[in-house]
Amino acid sequence: MSFPELVWDGFETVKVQTKNTTLFVEEFAKALEKFSSISKEYSKGLQSVTKVKLNANVESSLYVSVRTCWNNFIESTEQLGSIIGSLAEDMQKISSAITAQEKERKKPKKLLITQGKKLQEELKKAEAAAQKAKKTFSDLKKKHEESQAEYQTAQREQVASVASKLGKKAESDGKAEEKADKELRKCVEVLRATQEKVWCKEMPSILSSLERSEGEWIDIIKSEMNNAAEAHIRMSSPVQSNGDRLKQSSQAIDKASDLRTFADRASSGRPLALATYQSFMDETGALASAEPKHLSTSSSLNNSGYSSSSSNSYASNTSSSSNNPAPLNLSSSFDRSAPVGANTSSSNLNANKANPNLARAQPTPFGGMLPMNNKMRPKENTKEREKVKAMFDYTATEEGELSFPLGAIITIISQDDSGWWEGEYQGKVGMFPHNFVQPADMATPRKGTTRYRALYDYTSNDPEELSFKVGDYFTLDSESEGWLFVYDKRNAFGRVPSTYTELV
Repeated sequence: MSFPELVWDGFETVKVQTKNTTLFVEEFAKALEKFSSISKEYSKGLQSVTKVKLNANVESSLYVSVRTCWNNFIESTEQLGSIIGSLAEDMQKISSAITAQEKERKKPKKLLITQGKKLQEELKKAEAAAQKAKKTFSDLKKKHEESQAEYQTAQREQVASVASKLGKKAESDGKAEEKADKELRKCVEVLRATQEKVWCKEMPSILSSLERSEGEWIDIIKSEMNNAAEAHIRMSSPVQSNGDRLKQSSQAIDKASDLRTFADRASSGRPLALATYQSFMDETGALASAEPKHLSTSSSLNNSGYSSSSSNSYASNTSSSSNNPAPLNLSSSFDRSAPVGANTSSSNLNANKANPNLARAQPTPFGGMLPMNNKMRPKENTKEREKVKAMFDYTATEEGELSFPLGAIITIISQDDSGWWEGEYQGKVGMFPHNFVQPADMATPRKGTTRYRALYDYTSNDPEELSFKVGDYFTLDSESEGWLFVYDKRNAFGRVPSTYTELV
């Protein structure tokens, strides 16, 4: 069966469906328009990213492969913006095409709907007339039957005068019934003719036209959906290619090469020179040579894949040779939780004793090694052994060293020029760096009793800051301008943002 045959009496349903199709087409066009608008804004945003200018100092200090990748990122972002812009234009064209089609097809469709409505109204009018005629006939027929029954009753009872009157009434009602029947027949004929006109002639044509219109809309929607898909496909290929290029650039970042290039550029060209002490009097009292002693050192950067080594000397103040290296800068950041200077191994003590020409040096709380003259040398054992108090925890790293906690009272056995002293703590004897202790009668800086708890995780952005996790506790030392200076659970000292903590 054909479409008109299946929906011969469903014009109203077909009309609603065509209306819904039109509404969908309008929404489809609006969606494409919005997609285009958002894509245009996104494209502009990406283009604005490419205008970002790095600080001149930052840009000039970028590692070589990182700079290359950064430039590729900017270029890729610019290309992506251009690709998105092209997609926005394609979507705008599709939206415009659908809107134009909708306007073009709106008038013919409206005409078909109007014709269908007129036919429905004509059919309803004929149906109403037939229903009215049928009711009139039904009422008159009933009336005729009642008057006829009354007349027959009067005849049986042989009431002549009454029977005569009822007979005339029954005859009149019969004529009215006959007339109503003729009118009903006429209305039914008109209804049938109207139905044949509507359902068999004109309405099928309208329904066929509406079927064709809906089918064309389906084809248009399919075509424009395909156009949208092709636009995405056209975009995906260059986006993929663009991403691949950027990925290759990022994978080409070479930390070893970058760090070596930076090191070569940042190098002063001067060899490393450690501080040494050279006495001007030998054991016999004669002046000793002021020739500098050379101390070799080596270092490696395993993570960056290269190593370097150099040697030089630090001459006494009496040397005036122009070839002397520049004085070594011995300052560095101070970590109150573990003085860096203490990493000078106690094994150096034996080396110093074995070779008195090597430099005598002492560790400092700032991580450097200061030359020690005779006045700086601690005294050897006295009658009553001196006691000192630990300012920091110290854990032995080699056999023969002495471990102790913060606040420990240590009895000094001997003091060496190297900065490594020998002491006794809890029955154990060993070597330890003297800059970890102070005279026992000196007041030890007391940590504060105010405690704070971390509300969030925090990663330090500066060597002077502490990293922490939510829930960690701190002991307050001081505070300034939104920063708390605290000790953490590892006894490390540093600053933390006050907004990340709460008082407990």
